[in-house]
Amino acid sequence: MLAIAPHTSNWDFFLGVTLLFALRIKIRFLGKHSIFVPVVKQLLELIGGIPVNRKSARGVVGEVVSQFNAQEKMVLAVAPEGTRSPKFPWKTGFLAIAHQAKAHIILIGFDYERKRIVFGPVFLSQGNFENDMQKVYGFFSTITAKYPENVVFPKDR
Repeated sequence: MLAIAPHTSNWDFFLGVTLLFALRIKIRFLGKHSIFVPVVKQLLELIGGIPVNRKSARGVVGEVVSQFNAQEKMVLAVAPEGTRSPKFPWKTGFLAIAHQAKAHIILIGFDYERKRIVFGPVFLSQGNFENDMQKVYGFFSTITAKYPENVVFPKDR
């Protein structure tokens, strides 16, 4: 599981896809269903996209866990915020997926200020998502987003 943040710009997607192609890593990723329109849908699915209707996200965790369990190898990339807009708290569905699938979580930050992609801690969720999110917030609070005003951390609340 790749948790990539902060996600404040459409450029984050293109940077991520470029990085994964350069590293030759085949991934799956969750995206809002409304971007999966004809023609674009085929391209997004070809590069690993899984449409998610955020208004009725019930069952998404179970569906994705089933996909993990059905495959020998799977790498899922997610944006923990779930949106490019300022949002707190961030989504914890990625933690539930990783915990149930027994998948390691790798935190990756796109630091626009330093022009770096920063690989952070790798961990397994023990099911205490509040503790896990403290690790997530702690790491990503050191990363500067393309639009920092769109990132909200616990200390900002």
